Amino acid sequence: MRLMFMKNRCAAPLLLGLILLGGCTSAPPTGGLQGTVTFEGTPVKDATIQLQSATTGTAFAAPLDANGSYRFEKSLPTGEYNVIITPVAGAGDDGIVGATPQARPPEKRDDIPERYRTMGQSGLKVDVKPGNENVYDVKLTK
Repeated sequence: MRLMFMKNRCAAPLLLGLILLGGCTSAPPTGGLQGTVTFEGTPVKDATIQLQSATTGTAFAAPLDANGSYRFEKSLPTGEYNVIITPVAGAGDDGIVGATPQARPPEKRDDIPERYRTMGQSGLKVDVKPGNENVYDVKLTK
């Protein structure tokens, strides 16, 4: 009986140590991402670049500025992402941005062809690597 007690008493600190070590795992690698989006050489503005992880399905988005430039404010988990470019939604009939988008026709934009707006059809992909030096320039064409 005494031997059984000693085994359990020794196992408890060992088990606790293993649990604590398991909680000290490092975060997965991340990388920054920035670039520009152009259509036939002209910057695309009033739009958003959207990424969706090819493995997890997690999505991220960043706005394009007047020069077609973007920068994700937070680092992204490394890996491959599918990419789309979508116009920024305008105001609905009641003046609220994004109000009832189903009630109005999709925005027609010649600078963002329809194929670039649909995940899985755009053909755009980016591989985010560790570090802050990832640059992905998107060149849209007709």
